[in-house]
Amino acid sequence: MRRLKLRDIFIRNIQPSKKSVKLGSHRGNHFTIILRNIKNSRDLRENINNNISFLNNYGFPNYFGLQRFGSFRPNSHIVGHCLIEGDFKKAFEEYVSTTYSTELPESKRVRRNLRNDKNLEKAYKTFPNSLNYEKNMILHLIENPGDYKGSLNTLPSALKQLLVSSFQSFLFNKMLTLRVEKGFSLFKPIKGDVISILDDHHGNVTKVKYIYGKMYDEYLDKAIKLNRAVIILPIIGNNTNLDDFPLVKQLLEEIWTQEKIDKNIFSSEYFNKPEFKGSLRAITAKPIGLKMINFEADDVFTGKKKIKLEFSLLKGVYATMLIRELIKQS
Repeated sequence: MRRLKLRDIFIRNIQPSKKSVKLGSHRGNHFTIILRNIKNSRDLRENINNNISFLNNYGFPNYFGLQRFGSFRPNSHIVGHCLIEGDFKKAFEEYVSTTYSTELPESKRVRRNLRNDKNLEKAYKTFPNSLNYEKNMILHLIENPGDYKGSLNTLPSALKQLLVSSFQSFLFNKMLTLRVEKGFSLFKPIKGDVISILDDHHGNVTKVKYIYGKMYDEYLDKAIKLNRAVIILPIIGNNTNLDDFPLVKQLLEEIWTQEKIDKNIFSSEYFNKPEFKGSLRAITAKPIGLKMINFEADDVFTGKKKIKLEFSLLKGVYATMLIRELIKQS
């Protein structure tokens, strides 16, 4: 490990451990970010400092970031939804032939051609090798006409798992958005909210939870103020009991209708696996040590300002969401 050299990666404080390091076993991530092209104003610096103070004290909405759904083709949750519903033809079309403005021109061209002429043989020849997953899916359909399920099964298991988990993340974001739209506070619980007690060491959500609006409200309010508890929403899985989340259950009834989701999909074969049992996620996240290091003239964009920020986040929290909130309020 001491001889390991990776560009722009620094490994410090190497110590022996009784447990092996696995995905998700880290405490969090540290960021140093420069924001440029900021329109100057008389109160800009003061506004940024006020917003930083607010974010440090209260936090920001703990949405899953765009990269969870695909930065260039933000449709992984759509494909995941189709898989769970068992609509494999629609899943194939969304994954292979639907185009997005943010993807490469060549990719858009070949996908659009397939969508228009339905010529699989031509598509297999013209799709670039960089779209190898799509080519494998197309080849399977050429060799096995109409077998869309088999075509989707050519995707690696890890990728199919990611697609389904993206749909779970989409549902979480929809619940959080609907809560905000209804005017419910992100920082003060209301009747029917579920409060999780945070662990002592890292401040992560635990399975110790209480429904707000009962006999423990006074203690839960104190725990939230002391950063020892937080309002949570479920990442819905096959082991989630919605009766444990009274407010969420109400919100979901609206989401099923808005998104045309059949609530019975959670019993599908793609969802009924241990990795999709569900979990809990805080509706807000607080940065650790968020501060502005520099505030100066932008050396790239004339007449604009740039700022340099430093902060840490617990695992699973998206820096893009913090930056979005800071920019929105400044």
